[in-house]
Amino acid sequence: TLHGRYYVRWSRPLRVLFPFALQAGQNVRRVIRNILRTLPNIANVMFLFLFSVLTFTLLGVG
Repeated sequence: TLHGRYYVRWSRPLRVLFPFALQAGQNVRRVIRNILRTLPNIANVMFLFLFSVLTFTLLGVG
């Protein structure tokens, strides 16, 4: 009781899910780590793409 009142502990039934949440958290960290690893390669491709779009835009205007 808390100050003479009864209260429900909502986290008790959810304790079963905690191992799954921890495993999912590890998978999320793995995905984020892989995305961060590939960002430099993606940046190179995006630079080349934007450069080609800019080049053809300038050629098309003139």
